[in-house]
Amino acid sequence: MAEEFNMQLVKQLKEQKKYTELYRYCRTYALQNNLDAICELAGCFYHGWGTAKNEQESALLDYQAAKCGHVKSIYNLAVDYEQGIGVMKNPEKAKELYDLAAKQGDTDAMFSLGMCYFHGHGTAKSLRQALDCFSEAAACGHARAQCALGFCYREGLGTKKDLIKSDYWLNLAADNGNALAAKYVDRDVYKEEIHEALDSMLADAKNIAPLLKQHGDEMIEAKIERIIALLRKHQQEA
Repeated sequence: MAEEFNMQLVKQLKEQKKYTELYRYCRTYALQNNLDAICELAGCFYHGWGTAKNEQESALLDYQAAKCGHVKSIYNLAVDYEQGIGVMKNPEKAKELYDLAAKQGDTDAMFSLGMCYFHGHGTAKSLRQALDCFSEAAACGHARAQCALGFCYREGLGTKKDLIKSDYWLNLAADNGNALAAKYVDRDVYKEEIHEALDSMLADAKNIAPLLKQHGDEMIEAKIERIIALLRKHQQEA
């Protein structure tokens, strides 16, 4: 029984920068029509790892694996068309391929599809659809999408401005290593905006509680008091 293509070995060879060995290993399995190997071999040609850099060959290999349904290759081919790597730029084709890969669960494709809608590249501009794409990828842990989602809530792009949600997503993105999100989180001005939003919400909650008490709605009043306590806690932590 033939040995299977080992993605863990591929990762190790990349980390150790053993590019000649990486190229030969991927090429051996690519010749056996292993789609993961074809995808990795495309990367070797793109970066010039263990072989001469050849963007046309890289794009051709992306196409070969993509037409067989390899999701990461579909995404890579979309990048080729978006950036003109080994092929003529085609924003419409790029958007179509991002959409295809996103529907199959590729989070990079979800984020890139959101950027297509955000900027109107290859499709009509739609901040609402961009927000939906960012939300889907962010929920899957994609740090750049989390940052983009936080920015949309901060500026009110595709949705109502919500500094509390913005704070949540930007902090999460920063925790996941996104440098841009970390810059937003560290800005004193941004922290002041969060405090202002919390102050406003706290004032509204305090105004509602007495009215509920007058009408005898103790259950809702208790919930409002709980909200006030949570807002005070968040206010101290912000």
